[in-house]
Amino acid sequence: MSLNLTEEQIIQLAPDAASVKAGKGLASPGKWVLLACSERAVWGHCQGSGKNPYQTAIDLNDIAFKCSCPSRKFPCKHGLGLLLLFASKADLFEKAEEPEWVTAWLAKREEKAGKKEQKARNEKPVDAAAQTKRQEKRHQNILNGIEDLETWMKDLVRNGLVNVPTICSRTWPVGW
Repeated sequence: MSLNLTEEQIIQLAPDAASVKAGKGLASPGKWVLLACSERAVWGHCQGSGKNPYQTAIDLNDIAFKCSCPSRKFPCKHGLGLLLLFASKADLFEKAEEPEWVTAWLAKREEKAGKKEQKARNEKPVDAAAQTKRQEKRHQNILNGIEDLETWMKDLVRNGLVNVPTICSRTWPVGW
């Protein structure tokens, strides 16, 4: 199984230059305790500073990342490193059955995608007549507002602009 992404395309997925640099540093087989793949995912364990290695997975169907590291960047350096390594040296990855944590993550992603697709299919078609009626009502409200504004402005001119501060202080008691 090979990935059709170039290094440049993978780098464009990075949130910033620091992640690119760190990801390139992790794109080495020596940094990974485990490297494996299936038809739909790539995963690995990267030993960090903690006791347990970080579990990193990539969904190959639509390039999505999951990592157990505490980074708030997305994708994190581990995801970028794993993807860079897989794109350049896929033969290092053992073909294996997906572990439970990868299977659960992919199942959750598929469920969300299915719900989104179902929602898109279930959306009611636009009622053109009701939409036209709402637009006409909105247009009429605008015209009524313009007419009221015109009347108010004519009243101001007819009564004289000298009275504006008095009228405004009664109408809008703040700031006059």
